[in-house]
Amino acid sequence: MEAYTFPTSFMQHDIAPIALGVCIFVVCQLVLGMLVAFHQPHRTSLSPKETEAVLASNANKVKGSDARRPPTFVSEPDAEPGSQQDSAGAGFVRIRCTAFWWVAAAFLALLSWIAGDCVWHSVFIVYNNAVPPEVAEVSDVFQLESDDALAGRMPTSLEALIAEDSDKNALAVRGDPPPRCVSGKPALSVKLTRMSMDSKQTSNYAKCAYYGTIVVGTPGLAMTVLFDTGSGNLMLPSMYCKSKACRVHTRYRRSGSVSGRDINFNGSSVQKGAPRDSITVEFGTGEATGVIVEDMICMGPMSNATVTPELWPETGLPKGCMVMHFLAATDLSEDPFMNFGFDGVMGLSLMGLSQTPKHNFLHAVSEMLAPTESCAAKSFGVFLASNPHEGSDIAFGGWNEGHLAEELSWAPVHNPDMGHWIVGLKGIRVDNDRLDFCDDGKCKAAVDTGTALLSVPPAIFREMFEHLRHESGAAGHCQGPGPLLHFEFEDFTVTLGPKEYASLRTPRVSQLKQPELASQGGRQTRTDLRCWPLLMTLELEEPLGPKLFILGEPVLRKYYTVYDSEAKRVGFGRASHSRLPTRDETLLKAPAASGASSTRKDASRPHIRYRSIPTMFDVFQWRSKLRRPAFAI
Repeated sequence: MEAYTFPTSFMQHDIAPIALGVCIFVVCQLVLGMLVAFHQPHRTSLSPKETEAVLASNANKVKGSDARRPPTFVSEPDAEPGSQQDSAGAGFVRIRCTAFWWVAAAFLALLSWIAGDCVWHSVFIVYNNAVPPEVAEVSDVFQLESDDALAGRMPTSLEALIAEDSDKNALAVRGDPPPRCVSGKPALSVKLTRMSMDSKQTSNYAKCAYYGTIVVGTPGLAMTVLFDTGSGNLMLPSMYCKSKACRVHTRYRRSGSVSGRDINFNGSSVQKGAPRDSITVEFGTGEATGVIVEDMICMGPMSNATVTPELWPETGLPKGCMVMHFLAATDLSEDPFMNFGFDGVMGLSLMGLSQTPKHNFLHAVSEMLAPTESCAAKSFGVFLASNPHEGSDIAFGGWNEGHLAEELSWAPVHNPDMGHWIVGLKGIRVDNDRLDFCDDGKCKAAVDTGTALLSVPPAIFREMFEHLRHESGAAGHCQGPGPLLHFEFEDFTVTLGPKEYASLRTPRVSQLKQPELASQGGRQTRTDLRCWPLLMTLELEEPLGPKLFILGEPVLRKYYTVYDSEAKRVGFGRASHSRLPTRDETLLKAPAASGASSTRKDASRPHIRYRSIPTMFDVFQWRSKLRRPAFAI
């Protein structure tokens, strides 16, 4: 900031505020003198006849009084000017006013000096857009230097503090609320399709995968991909791959796309007949080897996606399209790609797991949305359905606030340079029992959309399994009460119930021909069915392991998760699921369900035959009574 000095040297010394203080003091003294003169008593003169009458009355009173008593003086209503009584009253008023005047004068002198100093500084700063000389001597801002020179001389930490204070002051002046990133409508929303990973349990959401559709090249080729936060590259099977794991999927043909280009690892075009770079990417299970291709990736109505046109700038590409580098696989391992119902994998990790920024899908989206300057442009949100009555989706360029039943709680990413969405884990509890596995502070949790179960370190698997295993309820499923699993983070806790982490199992040795009910903890349970926790073990070495937990779909179904690549953080919020009650949930909630057991016969009504299993008509009646917009257990 360029500074100026006052045109006269008189204002550059301490005499300036003193002079202003003297002026203010003189003005206040004049006002005080007027107030004192106003409060002095007014004299009124008596006529001569009235004066003689008063004196005669006083003489008569003196003659009739005791001669030994001293004479009593009776004050007149108003003494004549110059009389003794008048002199005494006036003296008392003058003494009182003089004392008051000196006290007020001293107080006004102090206030006058303060006011003069404040007025001088205000006039000096406002009139000249400068700072007082005594401040200028300390900060050297009177030197005519550029902003770059000042920035180079100022420490980085001090710059940050000044910038932070400036932002806070600007917010205070404007009256804006504290900065909090709230996503509006996301720039891109892709519908996800559920695929069961276990053919024996088609209705169980415990083992399943969710994938979406993208359009590759020109003309567009629709291909399905798994959106995986644990991977950093886009991998698609190509026509170069002849293995069985590739032939069961839709394959990308580079020669069939006019917008495609064969490139090397560094982005340079591959010369005809020259050798080209080949890379191998490892996944949690399996690996893929291939070459690098550059082509256009689109998401829109053709891929069952919703695009917000106003959030996409004019770049010459269709809205929802971007140019990316991806891996065209020439070989895929049969395990697990042979059994996948989708074609490829879309990596959603941070930059650390991508080969180059051009391989990172989040980077490509954020580059397209950069002109919007939205705080949520470099984030995405994942919503996984918990029942067949609702759909799953993933939002890019923001998140969907409608999927949240509560405000997001954020956890910072641990070592973001590694590329994984890993957050620090403080502790683990089962109900109120705290497990000491994480007491050393080395536990971490990876949030992974590509993991179907909860993954735990082998060292704690047996302990967690024994704490979480329990017998099923009387209805014969794991939707009811049971042990609660708590993952404690820095400022919040993620809690899972049997509905999220358990699956119904039958003991290996069971000689029971009919269901047998037992009482445990004040509730009825079945001894022929048990709820087993769906846990898997994964042993990893440093730097990821050895105390790494992977929060897969059991957490992602209950919690709406948001991934912010700009601030390097992960947000958790209870997901808002809108659905109707299932048959098992109806049996749990219906008051008459407990009376549908053959063990509860009424002895006073022996002619009534009770059914041990409710009919569909009973379930329909109960569901009609319990139906509401949102049914939550």
